[in-house]
Amino acid sequence: MDDVIIVDGSRYSIEKAREEFKKNRDLRILYPVNPEFFSVELFDDVEKMDDILREEMEYIKGEISSEIDRKNLFVFYGTAEDVLSYVKRKNVNKIRLFITNQVDKFNKIDFTEIINNSEIPVEVERGTILPEDVRIWDIVVKNVISVDVPGTRDDLLKTLKENKISGVPVIRDGHLVGIATRTDILKNLEEDQVAMLMTRNPITISPHSSVIEAAKVLLEKKVRRLPVVLDTVLIGIVTVSDIIRCIANLGIEEEIRDYVNEEITPVWENTPLPVVTRIMDLAKRKALPVLDDAGQLTGIITDEDIIRVSKIEDYIEVFADSPGYDNDEWTWECVRNVESHYYGVSKIEQPMIPVKNIMARDVVKVSNTSKASGCALRMVRNRIDQLPVVSAKDELIGMLHDRDLMKVLL
Repeated sequence: MDDVIIVDGSRYSIEKAREEFKKNRDLRILYPVNPEFFSVELFDDVEKMDDILREEMEYIKGEISSEIDRKNLFVFYGTAEDVLSYVKRKNVNKIRLFITNQVDKFNKIDFTEIINNSEIPVEVERGTILPEDVRIWDIVVKNVISVDVPGTRDDLLKTLKENKISGVPVIRDGHLVGIATRTDILKNLEEDQVAMLMTRNPITISPHSSVIEAAKVLLEKKVRRLPVVLDTVLIGIVTVSDIIRCIANLGIEEEIRDYVNEEITPVWENTPLPVVTRIMDLAKRKALPVLDDAGQLTGIITDEDIIRVSKIEDYIEVFADSPGYDNDEWTWECVRNVESHYYGVSKIEQPMIPVKNIMARDVVKVSNTSKASGCALRMVRNRIDQLPVVSAKDELIGMLHDRDLMKVLL
Protein backbone atom coordinates (compact mmCIF):
# COMPACT_ATOMS: atom_id res chain seq x y z
CA MET A 1 0.00 0.00 0.00
CA ASP A 2 1.16 3.51 -0.77
CA ASP A 3 0.41 6.39 1.60
CA VAL A 4 -2.26 6.39 4.28
CA ILE A 5 -3.84 9.55 5.66
CA ILE A 6 -4.70 9.79 9.35
CA VAL A 7 -7.08 12.52 10.54
CA ASP A 8 -8.20 13.70 13.99
CA GLY A 9 -11.79 14.43 12.87
CA SER A 10 -11.43 18.23 12.80
CA ARG A 11 -12.74 20.34 9.90
CA TYR A 12 -9.16 21.15 9.04
CA SER A 13 -8.06 17.51 8.86
CA ILE A 14 -11.10 16.39 6.86
CA GLU A 15 -10.71 19.20 4.35
CA LYS A 16 -7.04 18.30 3.87
CA ALA A 17 -8.03 14.65 3.39
CA ARG A 18 -10.62 15.65 0.75
CA GLU A 19 -8.02 17.64 -1.16
CA GLU A 20 -5.65 14.66 -1.23
CA PHE A 21 -8.42 12.22 -2.13
CA LYS A 22 -9.29 14.28 -5.21
CA LYS A 23 -5.70 13.76 -6.37
CA ASN A 24 -5.60 10.05 -5.57
CA ARG A 25 -8.90 8.19 -5.19
CA ASP A 26 -7.09 5.06 -3.99
CA LEU A 27 -5.98 6.75 -0.77
CA ARG A 28 -7.00 5.08 2.48
CA ILE A 29 -8.15 7.54 5.17
CA LEU A 30 -8.00 6.50 8.79
CA TYR A 31 -10.00 8.16 11.58
CA PRO A 32 -8.99 6.63 14.94
CA VAL A 33 -11.37 7.11 17.89
CA ASN A 34 -10.11 6.82 21.46
CA PRO A 35 -11.18 3.35 22.71
CA GLU A 36 -11.03 4.48 26.33
CA PHE A 37 -14.41 6.06 25.75
CA PHE A 38 -16.02 2.60 25.51
CA SER A 39 -14.97 0.42 28.43
CA VAL A 40 -15.44 -3.34 28.79
CA GLU A 41 -17.88 -2.65 31.64
CA LEU A 42 -19.97 -0.49 29.32
CA PHE A 43 -20.41 -3.39 26.90
CA ASP A 44 -21.67 -5.49 29.81
CA ASP A 45 -24.06 -2.82 31.14
CA VAL A 46 -25.61 -1.42 27.96
CA GLU A 47 -28.09 -3.51 26.02
CA LYS A 48 -27.63 -3.57 22.24
CA MET A 49 -24.17 -2.00 22.61
CA ASP A 50 -23.11 -3.37 19.23
CA ASP A 51 -26.02 -1.56 17.58
CA ILE A 52 -25.10 1.68 19.34
CA LEU A 53 -21.48 1.42 18.16
CA ARG A 54 -22.59 0.66 14.61
CA GLU A 55 -24.88 3.71 14.63
CA GLU A 56 -22.07 5.82 16.05
CA MET A 57 -19.65 4.76 13.31
CA GLU A 58 -22.26 5.44 10.62
CA TYR A 59 -22.85 8.87 12.17
CA ILE A 60 -19.13 9.69 11.94
CA LYS A 61 -18.87 8.44 8.36
CA GLY A 62 -21.94 10.39 7.32
CA GLU A 63 -20.51 13.52 8.93
CA ILE A 64 -17.12 13.48 7.24
CA SER A 65 -17.39 11.40 4.05
CA SER A 66 -18.61 14.08 1.63
CA GLU A 67 -16.52 13.73 -1.56
CA ILE A 68 -14.71 10.77 0.01
CA ASP A 69 -15.78 7.23 -0.93
CA ARG A 70 -17.05 5.48 2.18
CA LYS A 71 -15.07 2.36 1.28
CA ASN A 72 -11.87 4.43 1.58
CA LEU A 73 -12.76 5.86 5.00
CA PHE A 74 -12.01 3.68 8.02
CA VAL A 75 -13.31 4.57 11.47
CA PHE A 76 -12.11 2.32 14.24
CA TYR A 77 -11.70 2.32 17.99
CA GLY A 78 -8.03 1.89 18.75
CA THR A 79 -4.98 3.34 20.46
CA ALA A 80 -1.93 4.87 18.80
CA GLU A 81 -0.26 1.49 19.16
CA ASP A 82 -3.17 -0.13 17.30
CA VAL A 83 -2.79 2.42 14.49
CA LEU A 84 0.92 1.70 14.15
CA SER A 85 0.27 -2.04 14.13
CA TYR A 86 -2.38 -1.62 11.42
CA VAL A 87 -0.23 0.46 9.03
CA LYS A 88 2.68 -1.94 9.51
CA ARG A 89 0.52 -4.95 8.57
CA LYS A 90 -0.71 -3.10 5.48
CA ASN A 91 2.85 -2.34 4.35
CA VAL A 92 2.19 1.38 4.19
CA ASN A 93 5.02 3.42 2.68
CA LYS A 94 4.26 6.73 4.40
CA ILE A 95 1.84 8.14 6.97
CA ARG A 96 0.39 11.57 6.28
CA LEU A 97 -0.98 12.99 9.51
CA PHE A 98 -3.43 15.93 9.47
CA ILE A 99 -4.15 17.15 13.01
CA THR A 100 -4.83 20.40 14.89
CA ASN A 101 -2.39 22.16 17.19
CA GLN A 102 -4.74 21.63 20.14
CA VAL A 103 -5.35 17.90 19.58
CA ASP A 104 -3.54 16.90 22.79
CA LYS A 105 -5.95 19.04 24.86
CA PHE A 106 -8.88 16.74 24.14
CA ASN A 107 -9.80 13.07 24.60
CA LYS A 108 -8.09 11.95 21.40
CA ILE A 109 -5.63 9.14 20.91
CA ASP A 110 -1.94 9.95 21.48
CA PHE A 111 -0.89 11.24 18.05
CA THR A 112 2.51 12.13 19.49
CA GLU A 113 3.15 8.41 19.97
CA ILE A 114 2.43 7.82 16.29
CA ILE A 115 4.87 10.58 15.32
CA ASN A 116 7.64 9.44 17.67
CA ASN A 117 7.33 5.64 17.51
CA SER A 118 6.42 4.92 13.89
CA GLU A 119 8.85 2.79 11.93
CA ILE A 120 7.26 4.26 8.81
CA PRO A 121 8.00 7.86 7.74
CA VAL A 122 5.42 10.32 9.10
CA GLU A 123 4.59 13.62 7.44
CA VAL A 124 2.70 15.96 9.80
CA GLU A 125 0.59 19.00 8.91
CA ARG A 126 -1.18 21.00 11.63
CA GLY A 127 -4.09 23.40 11.58
CA THR A 128 -6.42 25.19 13.99
CA ILE A 129 -9.36 23.58 15.76
CA LEU A 130 -12.81 25.19 15.63
CA PRO A 131 -15.61 25.01 18.21
CA GLU A 132 -17.63 22.96 15.69
CA ASP A 133 -14.92 20.29 15.80
CA VAL A 134 -15.31 19.47 19.48
CA ARG A 135 -17.73 16.72 20.41
CA ILE A 136 -18.83 15.58 23.84
CA TRP A 137 -16.57 12.55 23.81
CA ASP A 138 -13.65 14.95 23.32
CA ILE A 139 -14.26 16.60 26.71
CA VAL A 140 -16.35 14.13 28.71
CA VAL A 141 -15.14 13.31 32.21
CA LYS A 142 -15.23 9.56 32.82
CA ASN A 143 -15.06 7.74 36.18
CA VAL A 144 -17.68 10.14 37.47
CA ILE A 145 -17.98 10.74 41.20
CA SER A 146 -21.55 9.96 42.23
CA VAL A 147 -23.77 9.20 45.22
CA ASP A 148 -26.34 6.45 45.62
CA VAL A 149 -29.92 6.38 46.78
CA PRO A 150 -30.93 5.65 49.38
CA GLY A 151 -28.39 8.02 50.92
CA THR A 152 -28.16 10.92 53.34
CA ARG A 153 -27.22 14.57 53.11
CA ASP A 154 -24.14 13.75 55.20
CA ASP A 155 -22.99 11.36 52.45
CA LEU A 156 -23.61 14.04 49.83
CA LEU A 157 -21.84 16.78 51.78
CA LYS A 158 -18.84 14.55 52.42
CA THR A 159 -18.57 13.70 48.72
CA LEU A 160 -18.82 17.34 47.64
CA LYS A 161 -16.29 18.56 50.21
CA GLU A 162 -13.71 15.78 49.71
CA ASN A 163 -13.74 16.16 45.93
CA LYS A 164 -14.18 19.95 45.85
CA ILE A 165 -17.11 19.75 43.45
CA SER A 166 -20.50 21.45 43.43
CA GLY A 167 -22.76 18.61 42.31
CA VAL A 168 -22.93 14.90 41.53
CA PRO A 169 -25.11 12.43 39.63
CA VAL A 170 -27.35 10.26 41.79
CA ILE A 171 -27.38 6.55 40.91
CA ARG A 172 -29.75 3.71 41.70
CA ASP A 173 -28.75 0.19 40.62
CA GLY A 174 -26.28 1.59 38.08
CA HIS A 175 -28.78 3.89 36.38
CA LEU A 176 -29.00 7.68 36.56
CA VAL A 177 -31.99 8.92 38.60
CA GLY A 178 -31.05 12.50 39.50
CA ILE A 179 -28.56 15.27 40.18
CA ALA A 180 -27.76 16.68 43.65
CA THR A 181 -25.89 19.98 44.18
CA ARG A 182 -24.66 22.40 46.85
CA THR A 183 -27.51 24.71 45.86
CA ASP A 184 -30.03 21.95 46.60
CA ILE A 185 -28.57 21.65 50.10
CA LEU A 186 -28.65 25.40 50.77
CA LYS A 187 -32.25 25.62 49.58
CA ASN A 188 -33.35 22.73 51.81
CA LEU A 189 -31.33 23.16 54.99
CA GLU A 190 -33.41 20.72 57.06
CA GLU A 191 -33.81 17.92 54.50
CA ASP A 192 -31.68 14.86 55.21
CA GLN A 193 -32.38 12.40 52.37
CA VAL A 194 -30.60 12.62 48.99
CA ALA A 195 -33.76 11.39 47.26
CA MET A 196 -35.58 14.50 48.53
CA LEU A 197 -32.72 16.89 47.74
CA MET A 198 -31.92 15.79 44.20
CA THR A 199 -33.41 17.00 40.93
CA ARG A 200 -35.16 14.06 39.31
CA ASN A 201 -35.16 13.09 35.62
CA PRO A 202 -32.11 15.22 34.77
CA ILE A 203 -31.46 16.46 31.26
CA THR A 204 -28.82 14.32 29.53
CA ILE A 205 -26.73 14.48 26.37
CA SER A 206 -25.28 11.93 23.93
CA PRO A 207 -21.54 11.47 23.37
CA HIS A 208 -21.58 12.44 19.69
CA SER A 209 -23.29 15.80 20.34
CA SER A 210 -21.18 18.91 19.78
CA VAL A 211 -19.82 21.13 22.54
CA ILE A 212 -21.91 23.94 20.99
CA GLU A 213 -25.07 21.90 21.50
CA ALA A 214 -24.03 21.20 25.11
CA ALA A 215 -23.53 24.94 25.75
CA LYS A 216 -26.99 25.67 24.31
CA VAL A 217 -28.65 23.08 26.54
CA LEU A 218 -26.80 24.24 29.67
CA LEU A 219 -27.88 27.83 28.99
CA GLU A 220 -31.46 27.14 27.94
CA LYS A 221 -32.20 24.69 30.76
CA LYS A 222 -30.27 26.74 33.34
CA VAL A 223 -28.29 23.74 34.63
CA ARG A 224 -24.57 23.36 35.30
CA ARG A 225 -24.00 19.72 34.41
CA LEU A 226 -25.17 17.25 31.81
CA PRO A 227 -24.84 13.51 32.40
CA VAL A 228 -23.58 11.72 29.29
CA VAL A 229 -25.56 8.52 28.81
CA LEU A 230 -25.88 5.58 26.47
CA ASP A 231 -29.07 3.58 26.77
CA THR A 232 -29.75 5.18 30.23
CA VAL A 233 -26.35 4.02 31.54
CA LEU A 234 -24.16 6.84 32.88
CA ILE A 235 -20.80 6.91 31.11
CA GLY A 236 -19.60 10.38 32.05
CA ILE A 237 -20.54 13.96 32.72
CA VAL A 238 -20.02 17.34 31.06
CA THR A 239 -20.20 20.48 33.19
CA VAL A 240 -20.04 24.21 32.65
CA SER A 241 -16.44 23.97 33.90
CA ASP A 242 -15.62 21.46 31.15
CA ILE A 243 -17.05 23.82 28.52
CA ILE A 244 -14.96 26.66 29.99
CA ARG A 245 -11.84 24.46 29.82
CA CYS A 246 -12.68 23.77 26.18
CA ILE A 247 -12.99 27.51 25.48
CA ALA A 248 -9.59 28.03 27.14
CA ASN A 249 -8.07 25.54 24.68
CA LEU A 250 -9.73 26.98 21.57
CA GLY A 251 -7.77 30.24 21.49
CA ILE A 252 -10.81 32.49 20.98
CA GLU A 253 -9.65 36.11 20.70
CA GLU A 254 -13.06 37.79 20.98
CA GLU A 255 -13.32 40.42 23.73
CA ILE A 256 -15.64 39.64 26.64
CA ARG A 257 -17.48 43.00 26.78
CA ASP A 258 -20.71 41.54 25.31
CA TYR A 259 -20.83 38.80 27.97
CA VAL A 260 -20.30 40.92 31.09
CA ASN A 261 -23.22 41.15 33.52
CA GLU A 262 -23.52 44.71 34.79
CA GLU A 263 -26.40 43.86 37.16
CA ILE A 264 -24.22 43.20 40.21
CA THR A 265 -25.38 42.01 43.63
CA PRO A 266 -22.56 42.97 46.02
CA VAL A 267 -22.56 42.49 49.79
CA TRP A 268 -20.88 44.53 52.51
CA GLU A 269 -17.89 42.84 54.13
CA ASN A 270 -19.53 42.88 57.59
CA THR A 271 -22.76 41.24 56.46
CA PRO A 272 -23.53 38.14 58.61
CA LEU A 273 -23.05 34.85 56.80
CA PRO A 274 -26.69 33.63 57.07
CA VAL A 275 -27.82 36.91 55.47
CA VAL A 276 -25.32 36.41 52.64
CA THR A 277 -26.75 32.94 52.02
CA ARG A 278 -30.23 34.42 51.76
CA ILE A 279 -29.02 37.13 49.34
CA MET A 280 -27.36 34.44 47.18
CA ASP A 281 -30.62 32.51 47.09
CA LEU A 282 -32.67 35.58 46.11
CA ALA A 283 -30.12 36.71 43.51
CA LYS A 284 -29.77 33.15 42.18
CA ARG A 285 -25.98 33.46 42.24
CA LYS A 286 -23.32 31.07 43.43
CA ALA A 287 -20.86 33.87 44.17
CA LEU A 288 -21.07 37.53 45.16
CA PRO A 289 -18.54 40.38 45.17
CA VAL A 290 -17.75 41.82 48.62
CA LEU A 291 -17.24 45.56 49.15
CA ASP A 292 -15.50 47.38 51.99
CA ASP A 293 -16.65 50.55 53.79
CA ALA A 294 -15.38 52.67 50.89
CA GLY A 295 -17.35 50.64 48.33
CA GLN A 296 -14.20 49.07 46.87
CA LEU A 297 -13.97 45.43 45.84
CA THR A 298 -12.25 43.55 48.64
CA GLY A 299 -13.17 39.90 48.06
CA ILE A 300 -15.46 37.22 46.63
CA ILE A 301 -17.75 34.88 48.58
CA THR A 302 -19.00 31.61 47.06
CA ASP A 303 -21.48 28.95 48.11
CA GLU A 304 -18.52 26.59 48.46
CA ASP A 305 -17.00 28.92 51.09
CA ILE A 306 -20.28 28.87 53.03
CA ILE A 307 -20.67 25.10 52.88
CA ARG A 308 -17.10 24.68 54.12
CA VAL A 309 -17.75 26.48 57.43
CA SER A 310 -21.29 25.19 58.00
CA LYS A 311 -22.06 22.53 60.60
CA ILE A 312 -24.78 19.91 60.80
CA GLU A 313 -26.73 20.02 64.06
CA ASP A 314 -28.85 17.01 65.08
CA TYR A 315 -31.42 17.40 67.84
CA ILE A 316 -34.84 16.25 69.03
CA GLU A 317 -37.97 18.40 69.01
CA VAL A 318 -41.19 17.59 70.86
CA PHE A 319 -44.38 17.75 68.84
CA ALA A 320 -46.82 20.35 70.13
CA ASP A 321 -50.46 19.42 69.64
CA SER A 322 -51.22 22.38 67.42
CA PRO A 323 -51.97 22.39 63.66
CA GLY A 324 -50.03 25.64 63.26
CA TYR A 325 -46.88 24.15 64.81
CA ASP A 326 -47.01 20.92 62.84
CA ASN A 327 -47.29 22.74 59.54
CA ASP A 328 -44.59 25.30 60.27
CA GLU A 329 -42.27 25.14 57.23
CA TRP A 330 -39.31 26.20 59.36
CA THR A 331 -39.57 23.06 61.51
CA TRP A 332 -40.01 20.61 58.66
CA GLU A 333 -39.16 17.22 60.13
CA CYS A 334 -36.77 14.87 58.42
CA VAL A 335 -37.25 11.65 60.40
CA ARG A 336 -40.17 10.54 62.58
CA ASN A 337 -38.99 8.39 65.51
CA VAL A 338 -40.80 5.42 67.07
CA GLU A 339 -42.55 7.76 69.54
CA SER A 340 -44.93 9.60 67.26
CA HIS A 341 -44.78 12.84 69.27
CA TYR A 342 -41.02 13.22 68.83
CA TYR A 343 -39.16 14.38 65.77
CA GLY A 344 -35.49 13.92 64.94
CA VAL A 345 -34.33 17.09 63.19
CA SER A 346 -31.08 17.53 61.27
CA LYS A 347 -30.27 21.11 60.33
CA ILE A 348 -27.34 22.96 58.79
CA GLU A 349 -26.15 25.75 61.09
CA GLN A 350 -24.18 28.65 59.65
CA PRO A 351 -21.93 30.64 61.98
CA MET A 352 -23.03 34.21 62.73
CA ILE A 353 -19.79 35.74 61.47
CA PRO A 354 -19.13 38.57 58.98
CA VAL A 355 -18.56 37.45 55.42
CA LYS A 356 -15.08 39.02 55.42
CA ASN A 357 -13.90 36.25 57.76
CA ILE A 358 -14.20 33.53 55.10
CA MET A 359 -14.24 35.33 51.72
CA ALA A 360 -11.48 34.94 49.14
CA ARG A 361 -9.28 38.04 49.22
CA ASP A 362 -6.92 37.34 46.32
CA VAL A 363 -9.38 38.37 43.62
CA VAL A 364 -8.55 37.63 39.98
CA LYS A 365 -9.85 40.58 37.92
CA VAL A 366 -10.27 41.24 34.19
CA SER A 367 -11.33 44.15 31.97
CA ASN A 368 -13.93 44.53 29.22
CA THR A 369 -11.21 44.13 26.60
CA SER A 370 -9.89 40.82 27.96
CA LYS A 371 -10.06 37.91 25.50
CA ALA A 372 -12.53 35.04 25.91
CA SER A 373 -10.03 32.17 26.00
CA GLY A 374 -7.73 34.10 28.35
CA CYS A 375 -10.59 34.64 30.80
CA ALA A 376 -11.58 30.98 30.53
CA LEU A 377 -8.01 29.98 31.31
CA ARG A 378 -8.03 32.19 34.44
CA MET A 379 -11.22 30.48 35.59
CA VAL A 380 -9.73 27.04 35.03
CA ARG A 381 -6.40 27.75 36.74
CA ASN A 382 -8.04 29.37 39.77
CA ARG A 383 -10.97 26.93 39.96
CA ILE A 384 -13.52 29.76 39.97
CA ASP A 385 -16.86 30.32 38.25
CA GLN A 386 -16.70 34.09 37.89
CA LEU A 387 -14.37 37.03 37.36
CA PRO A 388 -14.95 40.60 38.55
CA VAL A 389 -14.68 43.07 35.67
CA VAL A 390 -13.05 46.38 36.56
CA SER A 391 -12.55 49.72 34.81
CA ALA A 392 -9.26 51.44 34.07
CA LYS A 393 -9.60 53.01 37.54
CA ASP A 394 -9.88 49.52 39.10
CA GLU A 395 -13.55 50.09 39.96
CA LEU A 396 -16.00 47.19 39.82
CA ILE A 397 -18.25 47.53 36.76
CA GLY A 398 -19.60 44.00 36.32
CA MET A 399 -19.12 40.27 36.67
CA LEU A 400 -18.17 37.72 34.04
CA HIS A 401 -19.89 34.45 34.94
CA ASP A 402 -18.84 31.16 33.40
CA ARG A 403 -22.37 30.58 32.09
CA ASP A 404 -22.28 33.88 30.22
CA LEU A 405 -18.81 33.17 28.84
CA MET A 406 -20.18 29.98 27.22
CA LYS A 407 -22.19 32.22 24.87
CA VAL A 408 -18.98 32.90 22.95
CA LEU A 409 -19.52 29.47 21.36
CA LEU A 410 -22.98 30.29 20.03
